[in-house]
Amino acid sequence: MRANQPRAAAQGSAPIGADVVRIGVLRNGHYEVVSLPLEVYVARVLAGEAAPDSPPASLESLAIAIRTYTATN
Repeated sequence: MRANQPRAAAQGSAPIGADVVRIGVLRNGHYEVVSLPLEVYVARVLAGEAAPDSPPASLESLAIAIRTYTATN
């Protein structure tokens, strides 16, 4: 494997790197570590946190906040 080639995630869903988020998901009483592309993670958090009738500017601002928080933590 080349040094600049991304490694495959454990689930084979996405390469491990800056654009992938690893999260713990509770399934059947046990936590599993799941890798998600960053934009999928942002979309799912946005859907769970934003009000359904939020204006587009609010959604954009919240998406930026989610990406920033995820990148720094």
